[in-house]
Amino acid sequence: MIRLLKFERDESLKHDIDGARLALIDTALHELEPMQDSKGAATLRVLYRGDRELAIQGLHPREASEIDTIKRLIIKAKRTKLAAMRRSGAIDDDVFHVLEEELDWAELGASPPGQFEIVEG
Repeated sequence: MIRLLKFERDESLKHDIDGARLALIDTALHELEPMQDSKGAATLRVLYRGDRELAIQGLHPREASEIDTIKRLIIKAKRTKLAAMRRSGAIDDDVFHVLEEELDWAELGASPPGQFEIVEG
């Protein structure tokens, strides 16, 4: 019936999310303004400005960001190296698990929403 009547797709939720995302990025940039002498703040300003440009286009920064894509590739390489170090005995299980958790968090932070499912248990 919907196809027959040719209703347009409802994009209102996406529009609202895009607007709120831009507001959050603008808040981050505003918070960085007084930190003019900070190298870390300068780096973050560049990253947030890039995120803002992607968000203006209606893209999610974690999906479209070249930096996040590269981060995910590097994390994959780190996981391979970490597993090899464990297999060779260069590190013990405790070290492996601590670093594996760090990589899990880094990957989650560099990934678009919906890529991972949180499972209880």
